[in-house]
Amino acid sequence: MFYEFIARGLRETPWLSLLEDIAAICLVLMVPTLIEGVCRLAGVTQSMYAFLLSLYLLSSVVAVAFTAILLHRLWGRGRQVETDT
Repeated sequence: MFYEFIARGLRETPWLSLLEDIAAICLVLMVPTLIEGVCRLAGVTQSMYAFLLSLYLLSSVVAVAFTAILLHRLWGRGRQVETDT
């Protein structure tokens, strides 16, 4: 039933909304890599790498949370469509 609600939610949700959510997830995953590149270009010391490691871990947790929120939105929309019909 969960997958049916997700599929129905995908069909009923506007593409722009889906693209915004997916772009937010991608942005969260890319930020630590961008910061690491800037730090390497600037010649930052080794002490900064502990900070970068924490950013990688934090961005993974945030990306999982964003993905869970996206799935919850799709599930809710699919469930709402079923009750409306």
